Amino acid sequence: TKTIKTILHGSVKLVWHPTPTASRLNRLPICVSAWIELGSRLKRTLIYPKFTFIPVIENEPGDARIKVRLPNYLHGINLLDIKRIVECEHIDRGTYPFAKSRTSFFVSTDESSFLFEASCEEERNSFVLGLKLLVAQFRSKILVNDDSVFDEFFMCDAGVPGEPPLGI
Repeated sequence: TKTIKTILHGSVKLVWHPTPTASRLNRLPICVSAWIELGSRLKRTLIYPKFTFIPVIENEPGDARIKVRLPNYLHGINLLDIKRIVECEHIDRGTYPFAKSRTSFFVSTDESSFLFEASCEEERNSFVLGLKLLVAQFRSKILVNDDSVFDEFFMCDAGVPGEPPLGI
């Protein structure tokens, strides 16, 4: 569908609200570029597709310099590890003091949860639906041993791992 293709071949700007840890209690929200990193098929192994995000520092309007990506902070969540993608109904203000519940959503794995915030409720709903459909389609193609999974979710020689799709 169009929603899946948009998620699979595009990117989106989100605000990531990192979960505080014992060593870093006050973690501020971070603007990130997020996209689906296609998997790779190697001789004896597969590198599975990931939901990938990286912090972006925007330049001021009118600034001719290019925007900066911080490559040391690349994060990826294997699509097969994603257990839940849910819109926020209530946010713990002690943990995420700056998040807006109307535009936020969680992506959860067995080990951790990631809170993201979209620019508006419509963008959040569209992205959450698209990511849910994408993960479901990927899992179902793996389960039924559908070889078209390689055409849709894995790259042959196109693209550079860790780089967002063109247009960011």
